Order: sequence, then structure tokens, then C-alpha cells
Amino acid sequence: MDAKFTNNAEDIKNIMNSFWEKKVDFSQVKLVSAEPVWFYLEDETKLVGYINGFIIDYGYCKEAEITNLEIKSNMRGRGYSKQLVDKFISYCKNKSADLISLRVEKDNEIAKHLYLKSGFEEDQKGLLMNLNLK
Repeated sequence: MDAKFTNNAEDIKNIMNSFWEKKVDFSQVKLVSAEPVWFYLEDETKLVGYINGFIIDYGYCKEAEITNLEIKSNMRGRGYSKQLVDKFISYCKNKSADLISLRVEKDNEIAKHLYLKSGFEEDQKGLLMNLNLK
């Protein structure tokens, strides 16, 4: 199974609405100065998981942020999270991003392990993790 890229608003809406019980109206959502980055995995026709974030170009540097990573509960433990994180990192490198950051809950050891294994470093509070791409 290969992660697919999308920044199509309709695809994003369908991905989010397949994970959230409350359906979301995305008609008012606007991204002003950021490039959305979305990758998702499908098993035949069913959505397995997704990762999303954005890349901001400040002119002097490009910073990326992972904002969400979700895998359907019955599909966890199969390496899909790592596959999506690796795809996100690779995409950001190809876009010449300097840094990827993310926030993780302090007690979410599974997520911390995943990101540390992918090269991220955590701050002293254990809430923010960064991966320097340069």
C-alpha cells in the first residue's frame, strides 16, 4: 500500500469526514500563506489513515508542521504511521523545507517513539518535536 498525496479540498473533506463523527463544513476554511500537505492510505477502497500539515515559506526559510496523524484503530500496529511520516518527511525535503515540527501529548509514548525513530528530537518539556532537514 502506497501513501497518496492530495491538496484537493474535496479529498481533504472526505478524509476528515471519514474520521470525525461530526461532519465538518470546510467551505469557510482558507489557508493564506501555507501549502497544505496531505497523504493518505487506502486499503482497496477503505481509508486506513492520513497525515496532514503544511509548509510555510518565509522567504528566508521554509518550515513545515505535522498537524495530524490518524490511523483507523483496527489498522494500527502495521507500520502505516511510519510509512506516512516517512512520506511527509520526504515530501518536505523535496520542497526544500528546513525544519519539520509537531506537537505531541506529553504522555503519548507511542507517538513519541514513532517520531524519535524518524529522527525528531523533543524539547525539554516533551511537547514539541523538531526534525532539522538541513
